[in-house]
This record gives sequence, structure tokens and C-alpha cells, in this order.
Amino acid sequence: MKLIESIKNQTGSNGEKGWPVSVRDRIGFPHNNELRVTTANFAVTFLWTMRDAVLPYLDKENLAIAANFYTPAGLEGMVRNLLANPHIRFIILMGEEYASKKGCDTKTELTSANAIRLFFEKGINEERKIPGFETAVHFDNNIPTELINKARKNVELIDLN
Repeated sequence: MKLIESIKNQTGSNGEKGWPVSVRDRIGFPHNNELRVTTANFAVTFLWTMRDAVLPYLDKENLAIAANFYTPAGLEGMVRNLLANPHIRFIILMGEEYASKKGCDTKTELTSANAIRLFFEKGINEERKIPGFETAVHFDNNIPTELINKARKNVELIDLN
């Protein structure tokens, strides 16, 4: 219970106490005005799929957070939320991917899903960027590299696409 209380007392990017600490306005679950911190260990990102089509079917008991993930730039906010809640051990990646060109192979395009995949597969380089996504993803210098790597190593990506 002490860990849950410390999670609840963190100050987020919007200056308010509680978790999630980052991009709270873009989270589908829990609702952005709901302070819900439990020992739930799953996160779900449904990419470009409409959240209302997915959320009603998710088991909320073990669900810590669920959100769309539109652009690779959202990765920093995702990592901040993972670091702020050490109970999360799994991220389920699912949903519609959006490629920049019609008919492209989404596994090789610079999609938000591929940014997540590469982050969990290879991590960040010395410039705190993901190779291939140098212009899209940069981790703030206020987040120690060791912590970014810790989030990557402590959370397993489950890719359903």
C-alpha cells in the first residue's frame, strides 16, 4: 500500500497530483479525472483504433492504463507513465496502424507502432533517440537514461498485430 500511496502523490506534467503523470488528457482508461491506482499490471495501446470500440471489452481489474498511440512522439509520455507506476509489467499493442503512404508495408514504415516495437527491441541510442525515428522521438534530458532502460527491461511488449 505504501507504493500505491507514493504513486498517487506524484506530481504530473499538468501540475496535479496523481497518476498517470503524463498526457493525462489523452488516456482512455482510467478517465482523466479519476484517480485510480491499483496493482494492475497491464497497459493497452490501441493505436489508431477508436477507443470506444475497444474499452468496453477490456477486463478492467488488471488494467492499469489504456490509450491510443497516434504518433511516435507519444513514446516519452508512455515511458513516463510506466516509470511512475512500477506495477505495470505488460503492454499490449493492438489496433489499426497508420502508415504515411497507402499500400505500404506497415512493419517497415515509421508508424507509432513501429516506434514502440523498436523501443522495446533496441532501446535508445546515445542521443536519447530511437534509431530510425530520430526526428520523431527524443527523451527529455530530465529522464535519466538508466530509468528509460529500466522501463524497457521491466515491461514486456505483447504485440497482437
